[in-house]
Amino acid sequence: MKRHDSHVHFFENGFPGRYGAWFPDGQEVTVYEAFRKEHAVERALVVGFEGAPWAAGNNYTIARLASRHSWMAPVAYDALEQVPEPVAWEAWRQRRFAGLSFYLLQPEQEAVLHSVPSAVWEVVNRWRAVISINCVPEVAGRLRPV
Repeated sequence: MKRHDSHVHFFENGFPGRYGAWFPDGQEVTVYEAFRKEHAVERALVVGFEGAPWAAGNNYTIARLASRHSWMAPVAYDALEQVPEPVAWEAWRQRRFAGLSFYLLQPEQEAVLHSVPSAVWEVVNRWRAVISINCVPEVAGRLRPV
């Protein structure tokens, strides 16, 4: 059976955590490579996140990593601060992202997602993009129209 990891993160300086980064200086990938080997993980969805100051530039980081590791399928973080234009999401596809990552942590972000015009969703459908949505259960229940 082929195994795929559906949600993994990599950060330039490691995930900071409560007590400091467990695997700083790019060691996250090294540790994950050992995990992949041990558990026969063929591919991993690398979820972008830039929703905190320490995570700024994470899309660039995971794109760079994915260019060196064929088993990575990155999804680009979009903060949903404004309704995107089709070219904005098309740019992520051009950069070889597998899709998009949304963290719906504020009510405004959910409202923006509901306001995305059909022309933008057409880009996503042609792209056959993976959409990763992270939210609380009550928000998930309201996403059916999206």
